[in-house]
Amino acid sequence: MWFLGVMPAYSAEDDALVTKLVSFYPASSPTTSTHHATVLLFDPSNGILKAVMDGTVITDKRTAAVSAIATKYLKQKDLDVLCILGAGPVAVSHYEIFTQMFPFKQVKVWSRTRQRVEKFAETVKGPVQICASVKEAVLDADVVITVTLATEPILFGEWVKPGAHVNAVGACRPNWRELDDELMKNAVLYVDSRAGVMSESGDVILSKEWPLKTRWLQNWFMIVGKLKTNRSHELKKKTDSNLLKIISLKRMMLNQSNGMAGRN
Repeated sequence: MWFLGVMPAYSAEDDALVTKLVSFYPASSPTTSTHHATVLLFDPSNGILKAVMDGTVITDKRTAAVSAIATKYLKQKDLDVLCILGAGPVAVSHYEIFTQMFPFKQVKVWSRTRQRVEKFAETVKGPVQICASVKEAVLDADVVITVTLATEPILFGEWVKPGAHVNAVGACRPNWRELDDELMKNAVLYVDSRAGVMSESGDVILSKEWPLKTRWLQNWFMIVGKLKTNRSHELKKKTDSNLLKIISLKRMMLNQSNGMAGRN
């Protein structure tokens, strides 16, 4: 299970031509990362390479930032319990920004590998409850974050409480899944890119809900654009009126994030 992702982007506004290369490999040990990234910056006027930068930190921080912004505008009022499924560097970045932005009283984390989750607990600055199973971690959680690179569902809808917010990050390939059909059926789905989800998200593509959602694709909301204040306000304006009824019904909110080159 490995692949190399190529994410090119051009911004006329910023006069930038950039490509991020990111490799995904099974971790060689419980303490090594599954992904490594490099960012190449070109001169858009002549194509000359101007800089080679580490892209792993950018990837980890950017991914967590998008999840945090989605949670800020799609969450229910009270957030007491945070659940993180996965314990790699992206999980650490999520812990850092989520505990800074939201007043969680409890953080629960699960990983397939005990050594990896223990390293996670040692790395983060704050209390963590290590859970023996996904179900134990998910029960009663107000926010659930999945960053596992799972190829089969590990998170089941019957475990997620009504009104919870789920950030699905790990299954970034069309044949990978973290979420089961029950969760996909009951969640209100928000995406960062329609085109990206249709071609890359195994959670959506492999779900039995996929044919239904393609028919209603024009009604899906996209969390798009640069992470700038004006764009965030635009997002808030759009979601305020649309979410009042959904939130009142205590529907599960799902942010499916596959990543966009322009955000890097």
